[in-house]
Amino acid sequence: MSELVFAHVDIQQWVQGCINRVDGLPDWKERWNQAWYDSYRDAGGLSKHSGKKGCPRSCVKTLYEFGRLQNTALEYQARSRAQILQLARTNGYKNGAYGLMAQELLIQNPEQYSNSKELSHCVYASLSDLGAGISADKKDPGSIHFAYALHRLNMLRYS
Repeated sequence: MSELVFAHVDIQQWVQGCINRVDGLPDWKERWNQAWYDSYRDAGGLSKHSGKKGCPRSCVKTLYEFGRLQNTALEYQARSRAQILQLARTNGYKNGAYGLMAQELLIQNPEQYSNSKELSHCVYASLSDLGAGISADKKDPGSIHFAYALHRLNMLRYS
């Protein structure tokens, strides 16, 4: 499977479509889930289950919320690893924390990871080292797959 495709859908088209639907709106959080699914369908997605999968949706929503996506209305918000760990422990932010940690690792050494599976292992190891109680043996989830793809597509903001 290509790193830039998820559920047979182009990640860039899917994410950009969602951002275009919510960017700058005061109620963007309430609109996010429907915008995410509608953008998936517009990008050619066919499976309702894939379009509503929570891992990538939550990851990209958190990256957007913290200003980590290029060309969006929200300002970049720096977070320490300890703050990311706290997010991982917060209900509803686990996959977002995975995305933020992936981005932090990519900031440190963008050429170190040749695919999202390698990045996933390091994300889990980093969070585990901080005491998150996360096994470093987990598989490559949709959240880190999306974060890696957004990095490769130059859609992430690093400051």
